[in-house]
Amino acid sequence: MWDVFISHALEDRDAVALPLAEELRRRKMRVWFDRFALAVGDPLAEKIEEGLKKSRCGVVVLSHAFFAKEWPRRELDGLLSRGKRILPVWHGLTGKDVKNYSLVLANRVAVSTDGGIEAVAAEIEKVVRARRRLFWAKILAITLFFLLLAFVAPLVQRLTLRTDRVADAPGFVITTPRESQEVDPGVEVRGRTPYPALHHYVVVTSIATGGAWVQLPAATVSSAHTFSGPAQVGTATTGGSQKFRIEVFATRERLGPGRLTIPGDARFSQPVTVVRKP
Repeated sequence: MWDVFISHALEDRDAVALPLAEELRRRKMRVWFDRFALAVGDPLAEKIEEGLKKSRCGVVVLSHAFFAKEWPRRELDGLLSRGKRILPVWHGLTGKDVKNYSLVLANRVAVSTDGGIEAVAAEIEKVVRARRRLFWAKILAITLFFLLLAFVAPLVQRLTLRTDRVADAPGFVITTPRESQEVDPGVEVRGRTPYPALHHYVVVTSIATGGAWVQLPAATVSSAHTFSGPAQVGTATTGGSQKFRIEVFATRERLGPGRLTIPGDARFSQPVTVVRKP
């Protein structure tokens, strides 16, 4: 990728184009210039096409010679057709001259070689560095967006309690305890599952507070598609006469100790609401 493509007539090479290209390179600009970019044996049209395509801006040295030649004007058309930023450099021309040649170019802000090559290079450098900053800002924004998708969204999904409690399969049910049954603080949860190859965990949620906990260790799953696992409903001294929702979810992940962490692939059983014995 080049910062600028320099388009010029052959008559303006030594006086303007070459010293401008050298000054821009001295300022750490990446410059497509025929003398630097072309080597013996290169396909001319293909190399110019590559330069036009891969340059951010087009520095166009406008002069009487430029408008008299077909090739420089074809390069200008190539830059315009690709939506490149055109940076006109007037050499030996007045505003009236440019207007007579092209109203489109006359309406673009330009820099004149009357102030010297260094002044021209300084103005071009301002534009190029601004476009570089814009380019890298876009790259950064895109990178951050995909990082957000790759890491933050799954993390939020894992740490957020699922609000949908519809059974993922008709056969995923809790048989013990039953709906509205009074239970002791420690209760054994049993049921049937269509996912015998996955890990099963019991989740207990307080209806009063909304607090929820994954019960460890994982429930035991048999080859007969049944599961059983312990659940702590409140504590020995708290939770009496309160309602709790009991569910079981199946996942490929093996969970460790801690509060509720629901994997993204979790599949839930039908819920059962129980009442803690006073």
